[in-house]
Amino acid sequence: MNKNCWLICSLGYSPYNRCKYCELNFRKCLFLHYQIISIILVGAFLSLFFLVEGRVTGLAIICVFTFVIVYGYVLNKSMDDIIKANFAQRKASLALEELTKKLEERVKEQTKDIQKKAKELEDKNVNLNKLLEVKNEFLRMVNHQLNTPVSIIKNSIYMIRSNSFPLEKGLSFIEEGVKRMEEIFTDFWRAFSFEGEGIKLNFQETNLEEIVDNLANDFVNDSPLVKSRGLAIRVDKNIALPRIKADPKQIIQVVTNLLENAISYTTSGAVTMYFDNIDNEFLKVFVSDTGCGIDEEDKGKIFGKFVRGQRAIHERPSGSGLGLYIAKKIIEAHGGELKLENSEVGKGTTFSFTVPIWK
Repeated sequence: MNKNCWLICSLGYSPYNRCKYCELNFRKCLFLHYQIISIILVGAFLSLFFLVEGRVTGLAIICVFTFVIVYGYVLNKSMDDIIKANFAQRKASLALEELTKKLEERVKEQTKDIQKKAKELEDKNVNLNKLLEVKNEFLRMVNHQLNTPVSIIKNSIYMIRSNSFPLEKGLSFIEEGVKRMEEIFTDFWRAFSFEGEGIKLNFQETNLEEIVDNLANDFVNDSPLVKSRGLAIRVDKNIALPRIKADPKQIIQVVTNLLENAISYTTSGAVTMYFDNIDNEFLKVFVSDTGCGIDEEDKGKIFGKFVRGQRAIHERPSGSGLGLYIAKKIIEAHGGELKLENSEVGKGTTFSFTVPIWK
């Protein structure tokens, strides 16, 4: 309830539907003003008719009340729009305040984690310059990566307030910006958690066939890029797939990262997964696409933190440059290897990774 309104507080409920959105006090109530103005206008017009004609005719009464009703309808609709627009602005402002608070909390958490990693690295006699390089690299990438989603959110709020955007459209842009920020923080958190103590894995017998089938179906059904570009997502079971010794959650992350990369940089054609059994010790998984490919000068550095090839930046400007780094760290923690098998500009790229077979 609007606790600023004397009438609502006295009644204990909102007398009109629009009151749910209003925060004004009773004296500033637009509908009260309309009623007062209407009474004054009715009295003024009827008095004028009486002074001019010497009496108030039925036609005069009909004309006056028709005017008041039409005037009231237009003003009533305008008031609804004004009150709801004010409510939308307040809602967007509260959402931004809450987002800012969450970001501050996440930054504090990240800062604590970096301090912890720095202490661990310092205890291992790592060069101080390396610590400063990691810190500066992190801060530089945070600033760069957050600039775009923050701009989207700020511009959307401005457009809503200036009535240049419908509320729903503006909120959809704000949600997209928040989603992008969450993805950035998740990637950063994972990448820097790998510094120092490494990755803690929960090894178990894992059905890789089920994982790749589910992920392929998810991308086919849910990915806007797959649908808009008409891409085919294929799982070629060219061999019988054995169970693997792995942490299922981490392997899902690796396959997801590789599929997302392949789809993002492929404008037409297909993304294909196929397999090889290496001496019944390791299962090798290939992810191949028909995308833009990787330039020769970028091939030797694509697994580094925050590293992105020039073609990748052009095709997907919002990427963090951490996907392959995270995937490589996870696979190496499993005792396997993630590598670039081949890539040809304009024709496509193939990555592979190995994981141990369950004994």
